[in-house]
Amino acid sequence: EALQVLPALTQRFLEGRLVATGFLPVACTWYLQHPQHFQENASPALAQGILEHVGAFKTARVRAALLGTCLALLQKASFDAATAQALLTALCSKCGDLLPQQDAKPKKGGAEVDGQFLLPGLPTSAGALPMPRRAVALLERALVPPALHAVLDACAAQPKPGVAADKGMEDWLFTQLAAYLNSFGPRAQELAQDFPVTVIRRLQTG
Repeated sequence: EALQVLPALTQRFLEGRLVATGFLPVACTWYLQHPQHFQENASPALAQGILEHVGAFKTARVRAALLGTCLALLQKASFDAATAQALLTALCSKCGDLLPQQDAKPKKGGAEVDGQFLLPGLPTSAGALPMPRRAVALLERALVPPALHAVLDACAAQPKPGVAADKGMEDWLFTQLAAYLNSFGPRAQELAQDFPVTVIRRLQTG
């Protein structure tokens, strides 16, 4: 029954009546855990909403999950050629933000460095309120494709589990992106002409 309200919630988000940082993780979970229902019922307009707000999420694997959701919308919808190209280019620019920048200075601390799972508005271990650890663990798992749950579990035993989990989701996202581009055959090179260099290199190295 909960799935049935998601199309209406999506419409409320698109009308500006829901906060993006609260709704988009729900939409992402909808795609990752119930892909068939998502493909049949999600509004293609959600893709632009994701691209506009993905930067508000600090954890790399959450951004990867959101961008994967955006890619799924791009695959399912019948956008005109110009809109599809614009969305794909914008999506790949956001994908580039997940990759190390050649000239960037090393960062110190923060979720982007240690891989800590954070969502806007969610209590953290450094906050005044106690961190709801079980709820956070369930949320984190819901924002990972079921096929990667075993990878997420394996990451927990590593010295920097969050960093390893981020890498697993990055690999997943670029695998999805490569498959989408390959579906265009020789046209893929034309579609990728405005992609960031880091994204093109990442796609080439697999």
